[in-house]
Amino acid sequence: NTIDDNTKIGGVGKVDLYRTHLVTLYNIIEKIDSEEDISNLLVALATGSGKTFVQALWMLILSHSKNNGIFAIPDKLANQFSKDLKRLLPNEFVDKIQILRDKQDNPKALE
Repeated sequence: NTIDDNTKIGGVGKVDLYRTHLVTLYNIIEKIDSEEDISNLLVALATGSGKTFVQALWMLILSHSKNNGIFAIPDKLANQFSKDLKRLLPNEFVDKIQILRDKQDNPKALE
């Protein structure tokens, strides 16, 4: 589960990946490789199937390839999303992720 000398996914105190997470990630990469226009990519998975962990892996891949990504999540799930990312990825990596929240519509967004 070590990507390089500085990045390890899973391990003590973290969750383990399931085959379905890796298959989904593989399918995303295959889609990107096979199409010219990937400006809109939707990954639809069943509730409880581990979408957050697939997003976490994708964030890590984007970061290591020096690319950026935008992941849209409902504002009410922002804190849960961050906690879930820390269940898989190194805390130092997750702490660098910027979560933008709409302060105008949600006065508690910065809490």
